[in-house]
Amino acid sequence: MTAVIYSDIRKNMMMDLLTDDVSVAVNDQAIKDSVMNLVMTTKGERLYQPEIGGNISLILFEIMSDETTYLLQRAIQEVIINWEPRAVLEGVDVFPDYDNNIYAITIRFYTKYNLEVPLSVNLTLDNKAPYDQ
Repeated sequence: MTAVIYSDIRKNMMMDLLTDDVSVAVNDQAIKDSVMNLVMTTKGERLYQPEIGGNISLILFEIMSDETTYLLQRAIQEVIINWEPRAVLEGVDVFPDYDNNIYAITIRFYTKYNLEVPLSVNLTLDNKAPYDQ
């Protein structure tokens, strides 16, 4: 069994039937969930921590262009670098899909406890609602 280095409460707040407690994400999944949460957080949204977030949702309402794609990429990079100390960011790829008015995003990183195994988070963003892929 793998040692638990990091653990966070799961974003869905589901109960773990074995422990009769809130389910937790551990290690890689905990960091992936955190990266996703940070990307989706708007500044001012978290009580007592209003500075956390990347304001990604504001960029999504801009007209799609190379400049907007770059701004989105930079905002994602900055929020991860500034607020997720467990991740070592390798890169953020943002691919605009002009026909469908969406961005396909891949966030690539390592964890500080394992710099040999790359991890990634893939998501699709539009100006309606984000959803995991």
